[in-house]
Amino acid sequence: MTHEAWYILRALLSLVVVLALAVLVLRFGLPLFVRRRFRRKGRVEVLETYPLDRQHVLVLVRAVDRVMLIGYGNGSFVRLAEWVGDDIPAVLGETPPAAPEGRRSRSMISHPEPR
Repeated sequence: MTHEAWYILRALLSLVVVLALAVLVLRFGLPLFVRRRFRRKGRVEVLETYPLDRQHVLVLVRAVDRVMLIGYGNGSFVRLAEWVGDDIPAVLGETPPAAPEGRRSRSMISHPEPR
């Protein structure tokens, strides 16, 4: 092989290595940086997200003393359910404190009452 061929081969190999590093940084490094940089405890906290498909997502959000299940898709948000006060630990899978009877979650989805 001539010197020109070696230079071309080295240049192509260098390009492949740089592109592979760029893909790794964008795929793994950037999301970690963004999550750590912008995660903060405040009045509103995203507890969990669950993608349903490419355009629709369920988001569980805690805002002050409420937990809300929000659906997002096609450019709009819909509050699917909301839990207040004593109902919150049960929603999050924690042991609920002793609460008076009669408090229920407020849901925008109607469910038939059990008989």
